Amino acid sequence: MKTTAKHFKIFKAECEKWINRFGLFNWEVGYYHKEDGDTSTFSWTVYRYSGRAVDVCLNRTWQDRPYNMEYELRLSAFHEVCEILLYPLRYLGECRFLSDGEIDPEVHSIIRILESVLWRKGK
Repeated sequence: MKTTAKHFKIFKAECEKWINRFGLFNWEVGYYHKEDGDTSTFSWTVYRYSGRAVDVCLNRTWQDRPYNMEYELRLSAFHEVCEILLYPLRYLGECRFLSDGEIDPEVHSIIRILESVLWRKGK
């Protein structure tokens, strides 16, 4: 299924809402609506840490299955903003010879807590 310009607008607005709530004003954020090639990936982030710049991307193609699109778009946006919030932790951990296999599960564990506590209850 293809995401639309309307979907991208919802996604971007939700990202900006959570960036403001978390006070992530020390990042230069760009938004992109493009293909990833992996339809199981709804969205992703790309960092240039030394310049505190991040690209937040919404995948143009999602797996064909029934979605509550607005819910999934908003949750994906929240998830990516949590990735921005926690990226300095990931970066420092990777600089100290921890493996991605050790860092990524813990970052996502924290994000899932934030999704449960803040996003679902704080809408």
